[in-house]
Amino acid sequence: MRLSRIKRKHKRVISAGKIAEQFWCEKKVELKLLYDIEPSGALVQRGKRIHDEISGRANLPKPENFIDWLGCQIHLTNRSIDNFLTSGVGREIFLVTKIDGDGWRWYISGSIDEIREMGGMTQVVERKTRFRDEVPANDSHRIQGLLYHLMLDEARKQNVSRNVRKAYGLSEDAIISKQFSKVAGIGERSVRALLKTLDFKLSLIPDLDEDVVIVYESQKSGDRIGEVKVKARKEEIEKILQFSREYWAGEREALKTRDKWRCKFCEVRMYCF
Repeated sequence: MRLSRIKRKHKRVISAGKIAEQFWCEKKVELKLLYDIEPSGALVQRGKRIHDEISGRANLPKPENFIDWLGCQIHLTNRSIDNFLTSGVGREIFLVTKIDGDGWRWYISGSIDEIREMGGMTQVVERKTRFRDEVPANDSHRIQGLLYHLMLDEARKQNVSRNVRKAYGLSEDAIISKQFSKVAGIGERSVRALLKTLDFKLSLIPDLDEDVVIVYESQKSGDRIGEVKVKARKEEIEKILQFSREYWAGEREALKTRDKWRCKFCEVRMYCF
């Protein structure tokens, strides 16, 4: 019963990261949700810390409610797009994109690590930290980058303000709390107004480059290890979405990874039978 409720929630709105996780081990995704297990470990914490520092969240107070959190994401994204339009680089771009299929609609959320101007076009960049100084063959990283490419491409043409309201059941008069807006330096408290600004700024982003770049950096030193470029092909992305949604729609059971070595490092292996 609880699993059914979890699936219904994610069949409505899901993070790009959650979809990418399915391609590492879908059973792991399911068990983490069932047992309320959050990502842990030094690598995960360092990755989060790096993202917070890049986005400006590291120096902000922790939001105490969803509206403050959401308003802050949109506020920071507006600033990041401004930076992209003026200097050619924008980081931590939060989006909610609508994806329509054959009789279904899905909202995918997520924060793109980086967008940069390349020859008059926009390139999507996904950043990953590594303990070992080597570039891995990781399908989930590639898939997350492809999903971000799709999300940004669609968001430039969609009404993201409507997407956010529909995905989260947001009221028209949702406002950031006075206390949080003051300490976070957010002048506009209306989430709807912030979203309208976001829609306008997204429309100014140039067409997307076909390449998605996955950059790997050392967890220890922060130095660049290497990068992988992936072509964003519509047919492949559609297959990714179809495979993922089959699970959330209850059309099949969760699949376990075939790479058994991954099980040795899995935080939910004690629940997996």
